[in-house]
Amino acid sequence: MSVMPDQEFNISREARDYLEEGIRLAQHPATVNESAAAFEQAIRLHPEYAEAFFELGTMYYRWSHFHKAIEPLKKAIELRPEMAASYINLGMNYNLAGMYRDAESVLRKALEIVPNQTQAHYELGYALMQQHQSRAAIEHFRAAVQSNQGNLLAYHFLGYSLVVQEGDLRSAKELVEELKSLHPDEAKSLERLIKLNEP
Repeated sequence: MSVMPDQEFNISREARDYLEEGIRLAQHPATVNESAAAFEQAIRLHPEYAEAFFELGTMYYRWSHFHKAIEPLKKAIELRPEMAASYINLGMNYNLAGMYRDAESVLRKALEIVPNQTQAHYELGYALMQQHQSRAAIEHFRAAVQSNQGNLLAYHFLGYSLVVQEGDLRSAKELVEELKSLHPDEAKSLERLIKLNEP
């Protein structure tokens, strides 16, 4: 997710060129080091270049360098605390690194900024599910699918949380009916899960 608009002023053309080069190189895992070097050069030229920190962290996240992604994304948040994209990317990174409490914290902040953001609801639901807070997780998975019915993973974990964590087979069966027209394969998968958990 790379959606930070460039609202920074007084950034030199040279620094912007390094940023653009970093973004270009970030598209392939073989050029991670070169991409990082370009972003770091932009940052050396402008130590408060929030977009460069954001893109550096996002590049590391994209190619599964989760622990390297954390500090640049935190710095982007420090410099531009109003930008929800930094919180969301950091939350996604924390989830993939298994740091669920940290994910919960930053994703709640993202939702204060953009209350109906699908990815933030999904990621927060996932972080809560992993912490066995299934009722709260269900709330956020429902919010994610309400804003985007194409979010198959949110439906999947919504069904899982209802059946496995909450034992709410009635609600899960209602979800099956909803899924039959939207995602038939997921409906069948959820039906199988329900059968396995029926008394």
